[in-house]
Amino acid sequence: DAMRDHHAAMARERALRVACAALVTATSHDEVTDAMRAGVHALLPATADHAVALRFNEADESAAYPLPPEAANRRTRLATTSMLGDDVRHEFEAFRVTLVCPLIVDRRAERDPGAGALFVAADEPALLATQDALEVLAAQAALAGERIALTEAANRRDSDEYLRAVVQNTTDVVVIIDEDQRIRYASPSLQSVLDIVPPPAATLRDILHP
Repeated sequence: DAMRDHHAAMARERALRVACAALVTATSHDEVTDAMRAGVHALLPATADHAVALRFNEADESAAYPLPPEAANRRTRLATTSMLGDDVRHEFEAFRVTLVCPLIVDRRAERDPGAGALFVAADEPALLATQDALEVLAAQAALAGERIALTEAANRRDSDEYLRAVVQNTTDVVVIIDEDQRIRYASPSLQSVLDIVPPPAATLRDILHP
């Protein structure tokens, strides 16, 4: 009846707020996964048998599960479970359909390859009843994944990539040599500051004036 539907809607709203709050404070993919699993469990009807999987892309991967066309006005799609990729299909064999929720912040995939995808398998009526809430949850998970990725990138400042960026933009002269004093790397400032362009396989002695 109307009262039961109202209580169910209020319960979903509370569950969504709790799950989104957990995602805002998540600092790792494991914490995002835990928050998503707890959120999905709270959003679906208590009697609904279901399965949940979260797959994160590697840094150089594009979105295996893109967003639906913009005209669909949806960020999720119901898929026949047998059509899913091998990495998740076997987990959901007991269910005919699965809700696929791409974790993409920017709809233009060429700009945002996506963090991965959330997969929720259950009876179709249960998925349809919670699809809107699960879309919001997936969008928050995408934001959390992007934030975590940016934080991890910032924490890798001492990596070779960061060092290279610093060296390329510094006015200090940086020269890296091997044990035979052969130059392995010379920063651009060697030429701009000292007007020295070391030839291939040059040694430190070759570029130093007596």
